[in-house]
Amino acid sequence: MSDLEQRGREPENGQSGTGDGLNLSPEAIARLETLDDLIFPAIDGDLDAVEASAPIWRETVATLGPEAVAESRTEYLRYARSTWQFLNRQTVQQPLRMLAVLKVIGMLMGDEA
Repeated sequence: MSDLEQRGREPENGQSGTGDGLNLSPEAIARLETLDDLIFPAIDGDLDAVEASAPIWRETVATLGPEAVAESRTEYLRYARSTWQFLNRQTVQQPLRMLAVLKVIGMLMGDEA
């Protein structure tokens, strides 16, 4: 992963995307970290992670509520957007990776969010 791509995965404010301002339980933080472990690789083109992330995302939103996942969702969308822009600038297209980004964006923008 390039430096540009790695920087795109880091939250802009230097904090993790785990809803720190909400005083979440350790279990909730662990659930959000599990999402990180699935959604960032999904955006990077791991199709298995794309498929695994959808049910975990829905379950996490249902369990923790939209407010608890809002910060993570914003970070995922920001990273997906920067990845999409990076992929669109490439001479050699990566259609499967582009599809993965679109699937993740669709999941994050769905009714569950």
